[in-house]
Amino acid sequence: MANEVANAGDKQPVQDVDNTASDAKAKLTAEANLASPKTVAGTQSCQGHEGMCHPGKGDNNAVISNDQIINFSPPEKLVHDTAGIKVKEEDPGKLEPNALKNTKDLFLNPATSPEDRVRAAQALVRNGITEVQGADGKNYQLNSVKEGEREQISVSTLRAGEAPAVELRGSLNAQGEVLEVGGAEQPKKSETEAAPVKEPEQPPPYSGKAIFNPALSNEEKLLEADRMYKGGEKRFLGPDGKSYETSETQVGDRKVISIFTRDENGAARPLLRGIIDKSGAMANQQDDRFKAVDYESDYAKKHGKETALLNREAELKRREEAERRRQEEEAEKQKQEAQRKELEEAAKLKQQQEEAERKRKEEEERNKKPETAEEQLLKTADEKFKSETDKSEFKNDMDDFQNRARARNLPQQEIDNTYKQVNRLLQESSAAVPEEHRQLAAKTLMHQLAVPNITDQGYHNTCNVTTLAERTLTRQPAIAAEIVATSAIQGSWTAKDGKEIKFKAQDLVPGSEEKFQHRISDGSRTYATQLLNLAMVNDSLQRKMPPQYYGYGSPSATNKTGETVTYADGSPVGDGGYHGISLSEISDIGKRLTGETDYIIESNEFAPLLKLGNSDGLIPVATKEELGETLKRMKAENRLPAIVMVDSNDKLFSGSGLAANQDKWHVVSVTDFDESKQQAAISNQWGPSFDIKADIKDLYRSTRDNL
Repeated sequence: MANEVANAGDKQPVQDVDNTASDAKAKLTAEANLASPKTVAGTQSCQGHEGMCHPGKGDNNAVISNDQIINFSPPEKLVHDTAGIKVKEEDPGKLEPNALKNTKDLFLNPATSPEDRVRAAQALVRNGITEVQGADGKNYQLNSVKEGEREQISVSTLRAGEAPAVELRGSLNAQGEVLEVGGAEQPKKSETEAAPVKEPEQPPPYSGKAIFNPALSNEEKLLEADRMYKGGEKRFLGPDGKSYETSETQVGDRKVISIFTRDENGAARPLLRGIIDKSGAMANQQDDRFKAVDYESDYAKKHGKETALLNREAELKRREEAERRRQEEEAEKQKQEAQRKELEEAAKLKQQQEEAERKRKEEEERNKKPETAEEQLLKTADEKFKSETDKSEFKNDMDDFQNRARARNLPQQEIDNTYKQVNRLLQESSAAVPEEHRQLAAKTLMHQLAVPNITDQGYHNTCNVTTLAERTLTRQPAIAAEIVATSAIQGSWTAKDGKEIKFKAQDLVPGSEEKFQHRISDGSRTYATQLLNLAMVNDSLQRKMPPQYYGYGSPSATNKTGETVTYADGSPVGDGGYHGISLSEISDIGKRLTGETDYIIESNEFAPLLKLGNSDGLIPVATKEELGETLKRMKAENRLPAIVMVDSNDKLFSGSGLAANQDKWHVVSVTDFDESKQQAAISNQWGPSFDIKADIKDLYRSTRDNL
């Protein structure tokens, strides 16, 4: 770690801090085919966010060739061209043409969630768009009403001859978060449109006097009488010349139905009676003791032969046949029950034997020492890595990680969960990236878990999330390991709130500086950090309206890092380059990731620009004493590293003496604080040779806009 700070205008040599052997270093350098650095004509500023937060020498004007996504040959001494921190919040209201098109597309896409449709509608209304037409000709009316701190959004469907029908409602807070989403309402009918007339239910057609068929059972005759009754045939003449009648009485959800005739005196005599439930099933009536009453009345049993409706002999035969079948079924059931019991006894005996065997094996397992997460990862590494050097380095990194984690009093469960994620990265048989790249991710991740302060941004505008990655690797290593593992395996990552963060396949390919296991120069980025940066930046940008997508393209004279920001349809956001994010956005990413707040420090002069009242995790400081007390408190509470926003042009970092501009801001990690010396240990994402110990007065000065 460098302990001296260069004076204004001094040239700081970039030291190679790789701990690899000299011959291995030479081999890696030869493989990288590093370009010779050229002298920069004139001093570079932080404007435009087109380079990397890294002071030094290099060719910052060259057009870099394409090779494996970000395929430049990194110079040995990289150039500071930008910091990647915005000190002004973007205006969320005004959208550029590409943004408007993508917002409309998102709103009209049937796969869009109700929450995102509400946010899209809000963005369109803020840009003066209150009506949207879909490709199918369907028109939508958008409306916004302010109610205190809330904004109510409604989406109505417009149809000819009808009043607008509300399809979607939503409520958002002042930060643009959707609080409530309502469903669609039924469209209102116009006053001139007549209500539809419901056609009466048509009874099934009657097929003749089937009720006198001797083959029908009593139940079937009652059901036939019901059909006749529904058809209006309540009185009918039988082939015997007698008159028959049916009657029905509704009792709750059941119908009491009966068929009767009249004797020689004209008195009504019931023949058959029963009950039909709402499903149409026939059942017996019950007497006052709740005992089933036969379908045939006593009169029918006595005088049934005198009517054409009943055939006592046929009915008795049916009953005898039914009883015979019942007895046969009962006998078969008893036989099957005996067989079932026999099988159950055999299965029970087998289960007892298997249970005894299981207990025996469990006893054996209890007597064996279980394999720990550490042992499982070591076994996997031994199987997967072919090189003995790789195996040895990986084991050393695991040992260093455990020592560091225990020194910080991290729980054993946190250590185990970290190992499980790295093991998952190595063991997965089918993944979005090939095994070769997953092994590279595991090796570089394990090294950074052992030494988090080597987590650097490389030739990219990502000091913003790289500080957050270093903090997460230090404090919640299992979370950082899960991001790397899931991104490499699934090709996407899901945040804790359920938001899926999507990546393009090309962005998962290791870049030219990330494709090496060992860092090829001071400050170069690893593949593990590439994946962490990709997930964290997109976790912020893909939540915007319309969503934006961060990725890697080919460097050029106007976009030296090759970092891109596009909309869903591939059109560029602004000039298409990545221009960093604000402290508030870093804070929001960290809060979603770990739940922690109040660890990002900046000068109080930026509080109005950063809207501190609406953001967690931002601590404004007004004096060097206040900065010192903040770091002292964070150390006592075991909440370091802190993230501090600094002026990259301050002599503490470059001494360039550049004129004041808004694109020079950088963030660094404060990993320790010595109260007695009033000195902060700074891990700079430019590389280990820029890690320094700074007096609190110098660090405070660098937080203010002094140039």
